[in-house]
Amino acid sequence: MRKKCRTIAIVLYTAALGLVFSADPSFAGSATWLLNPGTGDWNTAGNWTPVTVPNGSGDTATFNTSNTTAVSISTDTEALTVFFAPAGCGQQHCGQFG
Repeated sequence: MRKKCRTIAIVLYTAALGLVFSADPSFAGSATWLLNPGTGDWNTAGNWTPVTVPNGSGDTATFNTSNTTAVSISTDTEALTVFFAPAGCGQQHCGQFG
C-alpha cells in the first residue's frame, strides 16, 4: 500500500511539473515596451520586458522612451492600464489610460 501511495505521489508531482513548464508565459503579464524592440507589434513578447505580452484584464502596459513608437496590435488584446511614462512622452499625450 505504501509503495502504491508513493507511486501516485510521484505521478502527480511529475504531472504538476509538466503543467508548470509547459505553460506559455508569453501571453500574460504586465510589461514595459523596449527601447529597441524587434518590431512594432504589441503582440510580440520579445518587444517587452519581461518577455511577455500585456494581454489580460489585470495587465499594465508601460511605454517609456523607445526608438519604435508606431505600435500595431495583431490580435484581440486587452489591458487594464496603458501608461505613458514622462520619459517617453515626446509630443504624445502623457498619462494613464484604463
